[in-house]
Amino acid sequence: MSGKYSANVFVKHEESQCCGAFKLRGVTNHLKSISATQRKKGVITASTGNHGIAVAYASKLLDANATIYLCDNVPQNKVKIIRDYGAKVEFVKGWCLEAQDKALADAEKYGTYYIHPYNSATTVCGAGTLGLEIWDQMKALNVKRIDAVFACVGGGGLLSGVSTYLKSKDPSIKFYGCSARRTPAMYECLKAKEIVTIPPT
Repeated sequence: MSGKYSANVFVKHEESQCCGAFKLRGVTNHLKSISATQRKKGVITASTGNHGIAVAYASKLLDANATIYLCDNVPQNKVKIIRDYGAKVEFVKGWCLEAQDKALADAEKYGTYYIHPYNSATTVCGAGTLGLEIWDQMKALNVKRIDAVFACVGGGGLLSGVSTYLKSKDPSIKFYGCSARRTPAMYECLKAKEIVTIPPT
């Protein structure tokens, strides 16, 4: 890519994380921020796959009882991974918002702790460790300046964390959020200047 774009391009391989995505960063930070008593009482979340896998894995490491609410179209290989890590799975008919609404309602009903996949300062701070690593690794490679960072964006947790850390080091760095054409939620929200719901396609 460096040759194609006449620039020094560096790729952060978050797919090499043990859970296959960056989600483990925010989840681990979030779980470690609550008491052992609360972890044992139970944590709950909603997911389309990767966040649920991260919660299940981190819960196994930190001795938390986890329940993952999944919409009914989550791929079976991800469901198996979540169960293999010891988490309980609850299926909710519909899409991710329906799963989230059900998980939030049950968390309040049963007194379990809801771990939001992105809309939480604790989750965002955990995701920000990726920014810290980028900064340290670029310095180790003697890269004098980071011009821009391109990161995937769904709910915005990753991009918020990475940009917050790196902007504190160099305010001139530019950030670009990249989303799939079929799921342009953040783009549409920014365009409308309010939170809007994008129906699944």
